[in-house]
Amino acid sequence: MADVEVIMSAARTEAGVRQLGIKALAGLVESQRIRIAPPLALFRDPGHGHFHPRPELFVQVLGCCDMQLEPGWIRSEAGDLLVIPRGVAHDEHPKPGPFLNLVFSYSDHGFAFHAAQGQPVRGTRILHRYGMGMSGIPRLYGYLNDAAACMIEGAPTTHVAVQALVRAHLALLLDALRAGPAVGQEDDQLVLQARHSVAVHLTDAQLSVAWLARRLRCSADYLSHRFHTVTGQRLVDFITTERCSLARRLLADVSLSIKEVAVACGYRDPAYFSRVFRKQVGVNPRAWRKTQR
Repeated sequence: MADVEVIMSAARTEAGVRQLGIKALAGLVESQRIRIAPPLALFRDPGHGHFHPRPELFVQVLGCCDMQLEPGWIRSEAGDLLVIPRGVAHDEHPKPGPFLNLVFSYSDHGFAFHAAQGQPVRGTRILHRYGMGMSGIPRLYGYLNDAAACMIEGAPTTHVAVQALVRAHLALLLDALRAGPAVGQEDDQLVLQARHSVAVHLTDAQLSVAWLARRLRCSADYLSHRFHTVTGQRLVDFITTERCSLARRLLADVSLSIKEVAVACGYRDPAYFSRVFRKQVGVNPRAWRKTQR
């Protein structure tokens, strides 16, 4: 029980969370306990859970968690790593007892992870977040996308290529965590967090400036002003640009209907999505899709 108390205490501080991340990743680089959720029904709403435009890593530190997926359930116990590929709907169900996991997510500007404590009714509660700006992030999470692509082509999770791609990702992520932020890094932390939250929650219909401000514990006006001052772009326009960028990629997949693309980009109303897309891109989604054939 003493170890549990030490771990939970560490999860409440920035330095502690970073050290938990380093220790967990170091143990996983050579681990045989790496699994990937089946990359099925990508970017489709199954009526439960949620999905993201980039992959996520779930590292179980304490306790046990059942992850609900479209084809079934995956259980993670202490020491396990579960990769959730981009576009895979999932819903986390912590089991009773001491529980802590680390959830890694990515934007094109950096990565972040948080320590989460299990809750009996509402899933998990975030104890502390740690984030870093970093160049080369698309290449980094690209290893996870490539691992999922191998599985789509028929390779099992245990295939040497799939496992090697995940371990390459973990090794580079571990190097970045050990090195820490670059000396003199001038990224505005609030803006960095806003960009990251937009990237992670792009598919969520709740995403808005006001929603982001509540998550980042500041006023919507201050967040908008700070974002515009640092980037020269309005935050609301950044959200729209990122959503339409995702839409262009998804529209290339003809198995997805226009309505499914709209939902996957955070728009519950396909007609409104079409108007926004046309204003941003110059043509409506259907016409843009035809240009990609």
